[in-house]
Amino acid sequence: MTAPRPTLSVLRAALQEDFHSFIRPAFDTLNPGQAFQPNWHIEAIAHALSEVGRGDINRLLITMPPRYLKSICGSVAFPAWMMGRDPTLRFLVASYSAELATKHARDFRSVVESGWFRTFFPNFGRLKRVADAEITTAQNGSRRSVSLGGSVTGFGADILIIDDLMKAADASSPVERQRVKDFYDQTLFSRLDDKQDGCIIAIQQRLHEDDLAGYLLEKGGNWVHLNLPAIAEEDEEIPLGPRRRHFRRRGDALFPSREPIGTLESIRLEIGAPAFSAQYQQSPVSLDSAHVRWDRIQTYEEPYDRVGYTQVVQSWDTAMHGGDGPQATRALRPVQLRKALHLAPERRGALVRRAILRKRLDGGRVLLPSGNRVRRGRRPAVEARLHLARLLRRERRQLAVLQPSPLARPLIGDDPSAHAYLHWSPLPDV
Repeated sequence: MTAPRPTLSVLRAALQEDFHSFIRPAFDTLNPGQAFQPNWHIEAIAHALSEVGRGDINRLLITMPPRYLKSICGSVAFPAWMMGRDPTLRFLVASYSAELATKHARDFRSVVESGWFRTFFPNFGRLKRVADAEITTAQNGSRRSVSLGGSVTGFGADILIIDDLMKAADASSPVERQRVKDFYDQTLFSRLDDKQDGCIIAIQQRLHEDDLAGYLLEKGGNWVHLNLPAIAEEDEEIPLGPRRRHFRRRGDALFPSREPIGTLESIRLEIGAPAFSAQYQQSPVSLDSAHVRWDRIQTYEEPYDRVGYTQVVQSWDTAMHGGDGPQATRALRPVQLRKALHLAPERRGALVRRAILRKRLDGGRVLLPSGNRVRRGRRPAVEARLHLARLLRRERRQLAVLQPSPLARPLIGDDPSAHAYLHWSPLPDV
């Protein structure tokens, strides 16, 4: 026996009262022929935006990876849903480019002019004015689009939506970052008709420590922050509704049916750890400290007892040439004591190749970079390193090949972007 189809009144009530239910038909209108993939993070976004609509939140920041429906939910569907219920509302929606702002405006128009929207939101009425930048209702409500640096003189808004106000290519420029912040402070914020109770919604992927999201959080205020990293960095509970929550465990993918962990790790390798940490993990790090957080480095006067060392890694710079004479050699030995990482004193010397070999072998296994293929005309130093590898094999000692892995444990602290692609070995006598 099939379940009875909901009546028109039931559907109308669901779409008008539940923003999450509204997102699906809006997506179908904008993406005909493409299957909608539900996921809990869409419910989390819908719940947060609904709280803005109810007046429970007037400053909302959402940070999440690209291509996870943030623009459809925030810049297109939410203004349509709100204006469908109250056609007198005025929205100002800002994006980084005029092309993107125009696209979102056209998508909004496609939704509000669709048959289902007219059926379920009859009070919306007709559109009085339609342009690329502004769409106005007969009740003088409107949705106005603006790009970074654009003019909005004379336009007031009840709700301000900021959707990725800076593109990734500009994130490294201090001038562009300041331009974004100035545009927010001097232009966008002033467009709110009610500075105290007017609503601001900022939705973006993180691009830099000093991007707009970082700036807003640093300024403080009553910002509610919904942070959705691609891979959970800690156990957390995310509200999905008044009495519903999603429990997310550390290491869980945000949208596993679309981008599972394996895909995300491939993206990390493709774009690099710093970009992945910012755009996907919403945890940007300075390029000057992407691997080592210098504020965490301390010094010590007396060496620790070696029995306390739990893990050791050797880093050798042999500066080898093709001859058989002494080689200028340096050895760095980061050692792990309990939960801290110590850098043992550096050793230098002029050693012949066999001595270097013995020094390395005394420490256990040897690390060599993988995937190095040398063609014709290779340099003597490269040839010397290959010769060292052959010597190792002839000595019949265990050879460990260094394999970069995005799943490697952090080398320093708990910084997820500082990955140690290293093999730990016993501490040698050098």
